[in-house]
Amino acid sequence: MRRTIAAALGAVAALVISLAGASAAYAYPVDHCAADQSKQFALPNKTDVIATVMICIQTDSDGTVRSRFNMHWRYNGPPLGANYKFDRWDATIRTERRQPPSTTDSIVNSATCSFMDDFNDGYIDYNLECYTGWVVRSNAYYYSGDATVVFDIDGDGKGSSTWNLTGSPLV
Repeated sequence: MRRTIAAALGAVAALVISLAGASAAYAYPVDHCAADQSKQFALPNKTDVIATVMICIQTDSDGTVRSRFNMHWRYNGPPLGANYKFDRWDATIRTERRQPPSTTDSIVNSATCSFMDDFNDGYIDYNLECYTGWVVRSNAYYYSGDATVVFDIDGDGKGSSTWNLTGSPLV
């Protein structure tokens, strides 16, 4: 009986050590982010919404990069009016690169995420993210993340508008 318990404890200890070694070997991506950017959206006959966005370029230990769009939104007061706030709310995140000494960026990867349903889903604050795919990094270039948001406020009669965001630092 003691041998069985000792063998079981030895197997558990070996598993714990192997899992600890495996998790220590993985390095999580590193974020290089622009300062938070906020915008208040004036909603007709509803409580205004404030969106705060962070744009990052992520680097990974395997020599790849990708861009990350992170947004949190909240009400600017008690929620009043209908849930339906936006006819469109699309974030396009881009991984861009430039070759020094140029100051011109070229897009190497992009993704568009629609957050309209997330805003219109009810009176709940959300933390939302959108990513580009990973791109193999070349030492001949600097990389950055950049984004724009195209939105259309329901009932304001103005149609679509664009919010140009400040991109991440170069890496």
